[in-house]
Amino acid sequence: MLRHSNAPWPKLTVVCHTSSHLFVSAVVSRGPSNDSPEFAEDLTLAAENLPLDRLLADAAYDGEHNHRLCREQLGIRSTVIPLNKRRTGWKWPVLVRSTVGTVAVTH
Repeated sequence: MLRHSNAPWPKLTVVCHTSSHLFVSAVVSRGPSNDSPEFAEDLTLAAENLPLDRLLADAAYDGEHNHRLCREQLGIRSTVIPLNKRRTGWKWPVLVRSTVGTVAVTH
């Protein structure tokens, strides 16, 4: 039987173009950790590589600071991020609609 260790492990947050599966950006960090801190860095890198218009994200990224980043700094005109109901089950991957296609942030 495998035991859960409290030791940190590598964590990869990726923005991926869903049609081509091309990684638009990726951020490496140490887990276990909250997903939200990687959002700004990863999405900013993605916006430098691909024009983004709409964002669909899972509840782990819910926070006014993330909505404001999208609207005010990155020019993403529409965000749909459900309220975080505090880890009640499965999470949707983050999907970003660009002028080229749709990209997804997975963690």
